[in-house]
Amino acid sequence: MEPHGRKPKATVGGLNHSSVARDDYNAYLDAVKRAFSDQPAIYDEFLSTLRQWNQNEFSTDILLKRIREMLKGHSDLIQRFNVFLPEGVTMDASTSTRNDARASTIQKLDTMYRTIRLTEKVLSRCGQNVYDDMFSILSAHYHREVDQETTTRKLTSLLTNQADLLDSLLYIIGSDGDPMLA
Repeated sequence: MEPHGRKPKATVGGLNHSSVARDDYNAYLDAVKRAFSDQPAIYDEFLSTLRQWNQNEFSTDILLKRIREMLKGHSDLIQRFNVFLPEGVTMDASTSTRNDARASTIQKLDTMYRTIRLTEKVLSRCGQNVYDDMFSILSAHYHREVDQETTTRKLTSLLTNQADLLDSLLYIIGSDGDPMLA
């Protein structure tokens, strides 16, 4: 028995290949590549995830979560991926929407919890004035009154000597400009 409760399997590129023809394997990878032709980073991440899983760097459950997230909106690719999974393990595209909604809710709650803890740290380390200024900046960001660049610049200026707090705040507001709590 391998780590994470997986049975040994023949693999090619990280996928279970014992009962799947090489042509099917290559056709699937081509389909994923085509689906993300305008987002090559996702395809690269997909391949990297398969390699890491094959090297037992994480469990099959984590593999399923990562693949489901990467292939979100491509239920055909999610269904076709099942052929490559260990015996008895399946990923259902129809439940992925439900699971995605649940995961999104959990992520938002986790982000809210982190934000509360982080704001408490800012208050205790930096005092009420910095806390009030930070709250004002985050509020403007949340209500989309300022863009990501302005928010980042203001927070960087405010938390000059608090790199860990700044990094956490920048993570929470989202690198793509969308507040994670929106």
